[in-house]
Amino acid sequence: MDYKIIRSRRKTIALTVDENGDVIVRAGLRTSEKFIDSFVHQNAGWIEKQKSRIAQIEAGKIYLSQSETVQMKKDAAKVMTEITNRYAKIMEVKPASIKITSAKTRWGSCSGKNSICYSYRVMVLPQRCREYIAVHELAHIVYKNHSDDFYRLVEKYMPDYKEIVKEINGYHIA
Repeated sequence: MDYKIIRSRRKTIALTVDENGDVIVRAGLRTSEKFIDSFVHQNAGWIEKQKSRIAQIEAGKIYLSQSETVQMKKDAAKVMTEITNRYAKIMEVKPASIKITSAKTRWGSCSGKNSICYSYRVMVLPQRCREYIAVHELAHIVYKNHSDDFYRLVEKYMPDYKEIVKEINGYHIA
């Protein structure tokens, strides 16, 4: 099995599989090649499982053209502003601003100053998923963490939020 070794002044050995399916071993400067090779082979099952998971994600990715991206940004600004304002009223919170970004790794975020950002990619999600994301970010105005209190607040407005999160996790946008 092919793998890349990254050596540093560390005392442990770590194994990762990146988004391209490449195996990376992080090891100490004095860790022997034989030990590293043995470590990789002992974890072959885990490596194959990770590669399979990455392949599934890649197969399910949605690729957007430039014109689709431009339209989605416009749609997201309108739709997410409406959803956010509706739930902000219900939840009795006030976001400082609502912005649309090109974030690839998160659907939304809430800053310490209560500015909410959404990736335009939320537009590939069903309506109930977009609503959950808005409620989640609005809940961060009250709780700046993911504590039990935070999730109780989310659940108050989205009782089935756990099922929605599972659904959202099935989407991967390129």
